[in-house]
Amino acid sequence: MFPNKFPNKLPFNSKKLNKEEITDFNQQMIVESEWFIDRLGMCVRSVNCEKKTYGQPCSPCSHIYFNSTFLNRLHCVVPDPKNTKFTPKFYYENNPLLIYLKNGHIKQLNEFLNTEDSSVGFWMELANKAVQGAFDQKPVFKGLCYIMLQAAERKEQEKGLRNLKYPTEFLNFLIVLGSISLKALDLFCQNLAGIIEVFLKTLLTIPTFVMRMLLNLKGS
Repeated sequence: MFPNKFPNKLPFNSKKLNKEEITDFNQQMIVESEWFIDRLGMCVRSVNCEKKTYGQPCSPCSHIYFNSTFLNRLHCVVPDPKNTKFTPKFYYENNPLLIYLKNGHIKQLNEFLNTEDSSVGFWMELANKAVQGAFDQKPVFKGLCYIMLQAAERKEQEKGLRNLKYPTEFLNFLIVLGSISLKALDLFCQNLAGIIEVFLKTLLTIPTFVMRMLLNLKGS
């Protein structure tokens, strides 16, 4: 394709294409492709996938295991995370949590969730950002601080953590967080009690379509 732009085996570079050419190129890729990455299903499927199967992959998906190009891609060396210099745009454009909060600092905190000792690093970084005023004028963060302050005072007075008061903004945040990552939700709830226990039980019973509706609410 585009011999006028890439003559004499000049390496292909999509940056040299205009919008119309990019559309044509993508359409041609779809026509010629044998498999695609299903991000929602978190898998690689054949373009002719039957979508329903029992026990084993469907016949079209099984065939891609014998595709030499596909096998070569599977054996490519995966770069070490510390050498990764960028995050795919798809991640930022489709992560409801980051869209909901619309705060660059949250992106940095989110990285701690993929580490082995995520709890310690997460809370230390959160405290550091709070001291620097990163979350000023943020109702969700203020709600978290309000809850933690109540918990600290209760412990000093040797009282239980029942019947703590939880701001509405913070509870709305937990609903969104729980629909995306239970591990992230656990970091917030592990030291909280009372209404949070009821909240967690309720969260697990909320249908998926309701959770999707909640994700469309405007963030704080």
